[in-house]
Amino acid sequence: MNSAVWFVEVRLGLRLCLVTFNSCLVSLAVETMSSHFDKKKWKDLRHKSSVRVATLSMVVMLSALFVYLVVVPVVSKIGITKMVQLSNGSLVLSQWLHQPEPIFLNVYIWNLTNAGDVTTGLDSPAFSQVGPYVYEELTEKIPVKYKKDSIVYMSRTNYQFRKDLTEPASLDDTVITLNAGLYGAVTFVENISPAMVSLINEVLPTLFPGVDSILGPVRVGAYLFDGIVLHCADAEGTAALVCNALPEHAPPTIRKLHNSSDFAFSFLSHKNNTLQGPYEENRGLEDIHRLGNLMGLKNKTNLEIWQPDSQCDKLYGSDTHIFPPLIQRTDSIAIYISEICQVLSLYFEKEEYLQEFPVYKFTPSNRWLGSVANNTENACYCLEGKDHFCQHNGVRDISQCTKAPVIMSLPHFYLADPEFHKYARGMRPDKDLHTSVLYVEPQSGLPVKAAKRVQFNMNLRRIEGFQMVENISEGLFPLMWMEQSILL
Repeated sequence: MNSAVWFVEVRLGLRLCLVTFNSCLVSLAVETMSSHFDKKKWKDLRHKSSVRVATLSMVVMLSALFVYLVVVPVVSKIGITKMVQLSNGSLVLSQWLHQPEPIFLNVYIWNLTNAGDVTTGLDSPAFSQVGPYVYEELTEKIPVKYKKDSIVYMSRTNYQFRKDLTEPASLDDTVITLNAGLYGAVTFVENISPAMVSLINEVLPTLFPGVDSILGPVRVGAYLFDGIVLHCADAEGTAALVCNALPEHAPPTIRKLHNSSDFAFSFLSHKNNTLQGPYEENRGLEDIHRLGNLMGLKNKTNLEIWQPDSQCDKLYGSDTHIFPPLIQRTDSIAIYISEICQVLSLYFEKEEYLQEFPVYKFTPSNRWLGSVANNTENACYCLEGKDHFCQHNGVRDISQCTKAPVIMSLPHFYLADPEFHKYARGMRPDKDLHTSVLYVEPQSGLPVKAAKRVQFNMNLRRIEGFQMVENISEGLFPLMWMEQSILL
């Protein structure tokens, strides 16, 4: 609890007790002096004194109980509420705008150990986990407009590689994985015109010189931020058609290189040092229980990703930087995860102690990624033509969110159907390591420790006309998983 709030509580409680105690003592002293030591009166006085001492004790005890049960909670609630509101000029607002504590992004990549057998269809893929590759996130919120009970802002995050926390791993490590940029480009062409897929075979030497397999080596630094180049400068014919379509249709993971006609694919570069938003977030001035709740994104109040007017498409939840105070065990905590365009609800699991302070541990329901058969509430995530994975536990098609053929899951396919483990060998699911978690101090709502964890996969399949996958071993191919963590 904040020391100022605690001091007010104690001072108020002691003052009430002392006032009651002193009043009784003064009354007793006056009556004692007026008796002038008359023995009979003194005897009567002693009896009265005993009664009054007992009464005094009861009054003091009841006063203390009143302070503890009534005054302290009221003062505490008022003090904490004022302390955490995003009011103009407050320290909390300043810290919320300029993140005071470091947030770390830990990236784990799945390294394929039997690429040849997978390419020829002789075996399902076997993986080893490499990493983590650690980045420190520095996030700044830039206010755009202050409203009566909300704030509109843009957000910018800078990712700084932490070599000291990554070693012995290095960004110069080479991993064998799916060429996600190439595979994504092929599925993009397939969606526009399946008849054009066969033409991709002709332009591959131009767009991806030296690439002779859909599964191959890549430098980790290029895979994450630097980029795998799509050579468009000398593109002609069909290659030029593909390159010309990229600016309008390419997902955010494919960007045009500065002062060049070339493009590059990377998983995270589009998020680095770029303005995101605008967001609108509740300040908790009128209703403290709505503090930190997202109210708008890009001037919209719905996500416009999932089924229209459904619970899945509603925008709400915290951005994970601030939560309402006075959290109860019966509460659920909603957080919005922009990478998957979804709201994740967390529920009380147990009380623990971190650094000698009591905290509440909140985790997601095991039914969060359940199949429609196991959780009918997930039906609104099922879109026409993209509902295959709705029949499976532990996975979800988020291609509408990412604008790329990406299927999300929990790391190591935790809680996913056995068929995914049978295909992708090497997974070691563990609840403590592979599910999201939030440890929150219940009075202030302060997130003491937190981790958001998600895995990204692609549905590797044979695409008619594309030679590189004509014999491929088909299944849900894991690419990487990420953990965004904070520890105060």
